[in-house]
Amino acid sequence: MPYTTIDSASGRDFQIQVADPDVSPSSYVSIGGLRNTSVTANNSPVDITNVLSAGFSEWDPDGGIQNFAISTSGIFDSRTTGAQILDQANRDRVLLECRIASGHGDYYYFSVVINTFAREGAYDNVETFTCSMTSHGRIVYVPAP
Repeated sequence: MPYTTIDSASGRDFQIQVADPDVSPSSYVSIGGLRNTSVTANNSPVDITNVLSAGFSEWDPDGGIQNFAISTSGIFDSRTTGAQILDQANRDRVLLECRIASGHGDYYYFSVVINTFAREGAYDNVETFTCSMTSHGRIVYVPAP
């Protein structure tokens, strides 16, 4: 079996971007200062095990709820458009249009609700933030060209 070369992408190329609500059509901007971004796809299949399963678990892969759980952290800079949009969406408690941009050229598009948003500023260091979000509605995948 031949081996396939895998092109790696830098972690800095894996970005969560937010849609600028003041621009139409949608224009996505990066949240400046991000240092870490984590996305977990949750599928929650439904257990359909029954007496005919012969003691083995069976699952309905299409049942249940699918969502993304996103967490980010980094240096907060209120002068960047992305940070302003994120901060404003948190204060207004509104849905935020997002996309995940991979360094490989593929994208995920979805809306999120902000679960937690924290800013921290130690007297001898830069201001930082952490944020956790959960997707809302349909998740659209666009493969790399």
